[in-house]
Amino acid sequence: MEDNFFLQVEHWPKWKILQQEIRDDSDLEKLSFYDLVQVVVDEKDRPIKLKEEFTGIHSYFIFTKTSDFKTKTIMLGELVHQVSDTKEIQNIKINPELFKNHLEQEVYTCDEVIFSPRFDELSKKYIMSDPEDARALFAINPMDQERFGLEIVFYILTNRLLPDEREERAEVLQEKIEELAFMASRIPIKQGSGSLFCVMLNLENEMEEKAFIRVYKTFDSYSDTVFVTSKLELLSGMLDPIEYDGEHIDSIFLPLIEWQKEQQLKI
Repeated sequence: MEDNFFLQVEHWPKWKILQQEIRDDSDLEKLSFYDLVQVVVDEKDRPIKLKEEFTGIHSYFIFTKTSDFKTKTIMLGELVHQVSDTKEIQNIKINPELFKNHLEQEVYTCDEVIFSPRFDELSKKYIMSDPEDARALFAINPMDQERFGLEIVFYILTNRLLPDEREERAEVLQEKIEELAFMASRIPIKQGSGSLFCVMLNLENEMEEKAFIRVYKTFDSYSDTVFVTSKLELLSGMLDPIEYDGEHIDSIFLPLIEWQKEQQLKI
């Protein structure tokens, strides 16, 4: 790890710090929601977060190989659900190793990082963004989602915290795109009748919204990313419309499920 990391880290958001802590020479085999891992636990066998003193970041540690920590076996997806929190997104480091530079500054590098989404208690949805923007999800009855067997993690972006000044806004939006690309591929989602990472964009600017719409890699091969624009268009990462009738939730969920089935047949 370069000393540049230790010089700039205090100015970086958490996701970028974690990105830099992933080792370039990792030979980690592809994991899925249903794989078994070893999670570091406390004396009562509960998963615990460990703090990285230099960055102040707390992470759960899991291993796919022997470690010196006290661990227990758990399915990766079950761990993600167990550690989900109402206040913040949780990060999980895979095969962390202590790294110390010449100034004795310590960080835990790792083979990979994954995330456990925040569970929003009001909407009863899993989200990867600020819960203040989750009001749009109130219209989706969690009982309907359960009835269809849909597994969805939401990411919502609005104008609420974005700057108005053009150049500053463009810079922030670009960083949001990079953050989204990093996180989307690191969220294990349970396999259901449909398994989706849904990005809801309400920027009231078509060009800005279209900049976010692309084919993001997902953690599990059976999950896909879909997008909802401020015009209530439902789009794939290729900007193809997913036709639906918004009069009833059934006529939204069914087209989504059918669309994903078609995508899976193409793999």
